[in-house]
Amino acid sequence: MEIARSRRSSSILLLVLAGTIFLSSLLGAFYRPPQIWLSIFLLLPIGVFFFLIYYRLKKELPPTRRQMVGTLVGLALVANLSVQSTGGLASPIFLVYFGVIFVASVLGDVRLAIATFAGIFVAEVGSSVVREDYSTFGTHLSALLLLGVLSVFVGRVVEYVSQKGRGTKEGRQERVTATDIDRESVVKTLARKGEVGLDIHKALEDALSDLVELAYRSFKCETACMFTYDSKRGLLLMGPNRTSRKTITKRVEMAVGAGVVGWVAKERKSLLTGDFVNPPNTLGYYHDEEQVRSLVCVPIALGAELEGVFVVDSREPNAYQPDDRERLEGLARQASVLIGYARMGTRMEKAVVHFSALQELAKDLSKKLKLRDVLEVIDDAAGKLFDCDVFVILDIDETSGCKVLWAKGTGGDFKEGLEFELGNSLTAIMVKNVILMANEDLREREVRLPIFYAGERGLGHLRSFVGAPLLIEGKVFGGLFVFSLRKASYEKMDSDNMMFLSAQASNAIERAILHEHTEAMAIRDGLTGLYNHRYFQDQLDKRVMQAKKNHKSIALLMMDIDHFKHFNDTYGHMAGDQVLKTIGKILTNWEKELGLAARYGGEEFVALITKEAEKAYEIAEDLRKEVAANITTYDEHTFSVTVSIGVALYPEHAYDKSNLIELADGALYLAKNDGRNRVRTAGELQGVK
Repeated sequence: MEIARSRRSSSILLLVLAGTIFLSSLLGAFYRPPQIWLSIFLLLPIGVFFFLIYYRLKKELPPTRRQMVGTLVGLALVANLSVQSTGGLASPIFLVYFGVIFVASVLGDVRLAIATFAGIFVAEVGSSVVREDYSTFGTHLSALLLLGVLSVFVGRVVEYVSQKGRGTKEGRQERVTATDIDRESVVKTLARKGEVGLDIHKALEDALSDLVELAYRSFKCETACMFTYDSKRGLLLMGPNRTSRKTITKRVEMAVGAGVVGWVAKERKSLLTGDFVNPPNTLGYYHDEEQVRSLVCVPIALGAELEGVFVVDSREPNAYQPDDRERLEGLARQASVLIGYARMGTRMEKAVVHFSALQELAKDLSKKLKLRDVLEVIDDAAGKLFDCDVFVILDIDETSGCKVLWAKGTGGDFKEGLEFELGNSLTAIMVKNVILMANEDLREREVRLPIFYAGERGLGHLRSFVGAPLLIEGKVFGGLFVFSLRKASYEKMDSDNMMFLSAQASNAIERAILHEHTEAMAIRDGLTGLYNHRYFQDQLDKRVMQAKKNHKSIALLMMDIDHFKHFNDTYGHMAGDQVLKTIGKILTNWEKELGLAARYGGEEFVALITKEAEKAYEIAEDLRKEVAANITTYDEHTFSVTVSIGVALYPEHAYDKSNLIELADGALYLAKNDGRNRVRTAGELQGVK
């Protein structure tokens, strides 16, 4: 990108410089009186310089139109400076203008030669007018016009003779040799085009443009163009082209099989005709009734794969012979080799990026222990490895169903946290058979099964996907899925990358889940699933400090099951455990309103209210009623229990953490002494304000 930006800046700078020199010459800034010896001294090196430029452009490297225009502007400026500095139109080396216009006429066309002559003419006339040099103005002007006409005529004659000479046996042999390109020359072509910092596709485009330019100059044609095949869309697209006609349509898309070009692509057969009778719009690249009588059209193929079509046409009947078809087929082979090497370069470049991403993935996953961090690393790797518009990670349990752990780019109801049953779906097939799955076009699949579950929404815009199971000891526990908005976005390399990614992800997710489970065991009560006593004490310290700092209130609820010892003695400890689990579930459901709930010990529970402490009494009363209304079933017995709750607030009642626990405990025992199954606050205790 930096190189491309630098080249654009250089082009603009050169354009400004050329314009400045031209205007200066127009104003006579470079004019000097005639100098014979300086003219003789300059004539020889200028002539040699012009010859070398002509030889390189004509023989060594057929130029593009941009190269020709740039070269001719440079030659015209050199000639103008030389003539102006040695006497202007009266200069002895006035004839160097012949060389410039001659080169323009031979290398380009008549229009380019006339444009070059016009620039020289304007510069010389302007210089003479500004200097008010009218003594020999008419003579010199006539000489300049005559020189211009003569230069164009001679140049076109030389070009005509040159083209006729290509029909000789020696000329044909040279052209066959040029089309019989070897692997090394193709590599050098791409190496020259694909400089550091330039995109491989841009390098390929430039190389194919050179081939089209070569075809345009080698054949007597009005148009030479190349269609490239877009395999994902199944269309032929107009690529590099060179034409002398104004009615060509440069943005063309046509189906394989449509028109003459489409027929060549479909049948993979070359077409040569010297008496084309179909309307020109049958070709697909002219938008008006342009006359076409001769046509050569050949397929470009890489092995068994279609890559495009190469076309040249002419308005002259019988303009091409079988050897011309062979020559165009030779150019088509060059194009296929260039495409092959460019594709190889793209794959190598892609493989390097993928290898780096996989290496980085393994390193980053080894550092992450929290599940969320692991999922973020996997998502980042998927973005680097795939054409990834949507990425999904599932937690799959064949008995309890599925849960969406990660969903990026999805819409509708399909989002993180969604739980569903697999049912009859593509994911169910993947899980059952423990296989990688891929689909090139979800809209055209033969079996219209949903991807995840029946009635899914938010995924209808997707076209292709690759999915792989997550495994622990051969058993599926999840799945990875990448989706693209484009059909046929994934190839074998993507399937291999998905298998590697799923293997790495399986180990990392398993390790993260185990780590979270181990952490949970350290802070959770094993029976009820609530936080344990130690974690509660740590959190209460922090919450009291935050409340003090922010001048907020918090409330502590202390809860005890009524007559729980008698219950255990009557129904047994297993039934008692079931009751503890039931209350644990109720408190878990209330945790959003409570803020934090924990098992304090035995049949005692505690809860912290941090959001709406002033409503602590109402919340405690609702909680008491829900426990009393809940029916617990165990061993074919049903029973219910009640709880007593004590409520204390900081700083309304208590002055620190220990005092808050003490007052909440006191309010609890007040509730028990008043008959149980009720709520009491610390404000009701004697001596508490």
